[in-house]
Amino acid sequence: MDKKAIVSVLSFMIRENAVKKRLKWSVYFQTPDYLERTRMILLRPEYEPFICSACGLSDGSRVLEVGCGTGFFARFLKRGNPKAHITGLEMEEEFLGRAKLEAKAENLDIDFLQGDALALPFEDGSFDLVVSHTFLTSVLKPEKAFDEMKRVLRRGGRIASITAMNLNYQFGNLGEYPEECVWGKELQQLTEEIWKVYQKISPISSYSNGLSPDQLPRFFAQQGMKNICAYPFGNLFSLSNNALSVKQKERWLTLYQKSEEDKLDAFLTLPNIGELLSVEKAERYKELIREKCAYYRANPHENSIWEWYGGASILLTGDKGD
Repeated sequence: MDKKAIVSVLSFMIRENAVKKRLKWSVYFQTPDYLERTRMILLRPEYEPFICSACGLSDGSRVLEVGCGTGFFARFLKRGNPKAHITGLEMEEEFLGRAKLEAKAENLDIDFLQGDALALPFEDGSFDLVVSHTFLTSVLKPEKAFDEMKRVLRRGGRIASITAMNLNYQFGNLGEYPEECVWGKELQQLTEEIWKVYQKISPISSYSNGLSPDQLPRFFAQQGMKNICAYPFGNLFSLSNNALSVKQKERWLTLYQKSEEDKLDAFLTLPNIGELLSVEKAERYKELIREKCAYYRANPHENSIWEWYGGASILLTGDKGD
């Protein structure tokens, strides 16, 4: 058997073991730190007034976020209207624990509960607004989840869903690094290699089993929602962008480094992973990430490299009939 065939067989074995172990979303796909850092890209503070207005958020609104993850969107809405009563529901303990810590750090009064989106632990008509962020593209049974969202929504209440138009960034530029950034090209190459290993073992398709983004507007109509509105918005994120504060850049760098290291460490514990990724290469990847972070921390106003990520999202809102 040639080397390519051996790698193929080993990839299959690792993937099968991963399925049997039920690889957790919060460990092998999007760690809490990864979720926080990507939400910094998808939900910029300047969107706050527009999104809160489109969602119909008002003083005293009873709001439920389904599949809240680390609570980034719940915090976003709470900052937009501190007088709203917001509850976040999440299945995975790792996300839920982080959601509580982040809200406490910002002194935001948000209730976070563990529960199943397919069997919401609330009475009928408990909420004025039910929201989700990048949820309907991932949930295994979107029709059942939406039925539950409608059930706990009062008559005339609103469902609002934000969905990234692609689980990968739609646009990106790897940047042009000056000579002193000796880590640049090697890091780009290793990032690509390690991403391919992740995809062999735990592909994106394993976590995106819901609706595709283009199906969502019609889905809202099929589910009987009224007054449906669709609002597109997008963003570009770069550490060379001085529209970001030094504090925002520092937070992103911290989240970036930790999320990449934690995810890599988790994959290194899987059986036979050494056949696909050596410990030496994994450690070199970590070293290069640290060098990159050190460079940007030493040059917080760097304004020429422009390694950037960009993408579009769609906010859909619909009202429950009387």
